[in-house]
Amino acid sequence: MAISPSQCRAARALIEWSEERLAKAARVSDRTIIDFERGSKVPPSASLEAIEKALLAAGVEMISEDNAGPGVRLKQGGNEEQAGASMERGGRSSRAGERIR
Repeated sequence: MAISPSQCRAARALIEWSEERLAKAARVSDRTIIDFERGSKVPPSASLEAIEKALLAAGVEMISEDNAGPGVRLKQGGNEEQAGASMERGGRSSRAGERIR
């Protein structure tokens, strides 16, 4: 399943990553992420795969399209510490009320 622009935006929000942080993790340019998420340009398949792999490694799970539509969620027992590594210590995790330790 190829990641959609809306899934990419939602996944970044879920793990609290900036466009720049995702670009670095996926080894693509910031502009690649920005253009893809805005829907103005579809990156080459190798770049899309790298973006999806970076998000998966950060603990995001892609939900395939069904009657409810595509989406994202954190993997059960996912690595939230890794996902929040770019946040300052004591910052909020992506789950309401939890603190990253």
